[in-house]
Amino acid sequence: MANKDLRDWISALEAAGELKVIKGAEPREEIGGIVDIYMRKMGNPAVMFDEVPGYPRGHRVIANILTSVPRINVALGLPLQASEMDLIQWWRNYMRDAPTHAPRGRIQHYGIREPSMHSTDQIESCLQRRIERRRQQQPPSRHNRTPD
Repeated sequence: MANKDLRDWISALEAAGELKVIKGAEPREEIGGIVDIYMRKMGNPAVMFDEVPGYPRGHRVIANILTSVPRINVALGLPLQASEMDLIQWWRNYMRDAPTHAPRGRIQHYGIREPSMHSTDQIESCLQRRIERRRQQQPPSRHNRTPD
């Protein structure tokens, strides 16, 4: 089963040894530098900064959260030891079974034809005509006025 919320996920990461907690890191320089170091290699632990100076107690920063297969597995409710192939299969099943949402309202479609045997000049000319037609349909505004 997937996690109920972020707190459950963080607890699961801590239990799996996938989370490094750093206390008292300065927000302006240290947090960014530490995250940069940790995210350079796939598989490094997630990093949570706690007791950040200048911020109320309990305001934390978590980074590098999905750069290992075990952490992704925990997020999706898969066993921690599930393989990369198990993860790929999970995504395939998810995408196959995911609900689709029919668009609401009227959809305008601006199709672009294949340029089959047209020359580059013909295509450019056609695009310029389309742009000009759209400009003529729009009321002038200070952003799309042409200079005199």
